[in-house]
Amino acid sequence: MVLPGSTRSFDQFRADDGECRQYASAQIAGKGGGNEGTTVQQRYDFAYQQCMYARGHQIPVARGSFPRQTGAKTVPPPPPPPPAGTPPPPPSGYRVN
Repeated sequence: MVLPGSTRSFDQFRADDGECRQYASAQIAGKGGGNEGTTVQQRYDFAYQQCMYARGHQIPVARGSFPRQTGAKTVPPPPPPPPAGTPPPPPSGYRVN
């Protein structure tokens, strides 16, 4: 599915739709099986969507297609303690010449 871009009129959308349908058909014409697991219909859909997106139209994305972004950042766990018998670290501000 493709939706008209926010700066495009419906007439521009219809004209682009026709041109992108022709473009997508040309991309699959005479080509048998495509990439592994990709049907001719999927290749047509990809070509059509790419064409419409390049012309400024919108491709809606299903909810849940991308990982959710949360506002809280996760803090990594602290490093593990040193092995037994390891001397303690030098005091802060200590410099070795």
